Amino acid sequence: MTFGSITVATLFDRTGSYQPAWLLFLVLAAAVLVLWLPALKLSQKYLIKQKEREDVHA
Repeated sequence: MTFGSITVATLFDRTGSYQPAWLLFLVLAAAVLVLWLPALKLSQKYLIKQKEREDVHA
């Protein structure tokens, strides 16, 4: 939360508009989505393998 408010205030002071801050956070949100989706798929594969190992040892 601190990063966001400081970033928005700095961008507003430099540009006089909130538009660059919205654009920056839109780009950051898109980057998080792009990085999160592959991580989700990898974690699902890991959980499936973990479950298979548990079933073999049971």
